[in-house]
Amino acid sequence: MRLYFDVNTIIELVEGPGASLDRFAGLLAGGRQTGAVVVTSELSLAELLVKPLRDQDLHLVIGYNSLLAGGTAGQIEAHPVSRDILGRAARVPNRKPSTKLPDAIHIATAEHAACDAIITADRRWRDATAIQLTDPADFDFATFIEKRR
Repeated sequence: MRLYFDVNTIIELVEGPGASLDRFAGLLAGGRQTGAVVVTSELSLAELLVKPLRDQDLHLVIGYNSLLAGGTAGQIEAHPVSRDILGRAARVPNRKPSTKLPDAIHIATAEHAACDAIITADRRWRDATAIQLTDPADFDFATFIEKRR
């Protein structure tokens, strides 16, 4: 199962109540053991770093860079914003004209990466993709992993 995590989902799992970078990294590692792959766009890194850089939170800056660096267990599969993805993103507003370019890039990345679901709280994505959208409030990553074991 390939799950696309929007930035709001990653922030909630890392910075939300009771959350932490270490707990999220552990969940990612557990997910990989069950065959679940978490995907996002490299665009997410820029979006994730805005607040930690403003707050001078070096721990979060390093943590987010590590999570999206790829290559080691427990990290997110971050896809570059390629010409192919940009071309796909340009077509997303044809399906839903109100779609903003950053959202279109995320949707195009999820489609390009053959994701089975997109975990996002952004309701504006409805009708912009055929991929199943799931609100993070309705998605418990730890329970999802346990059910797959």
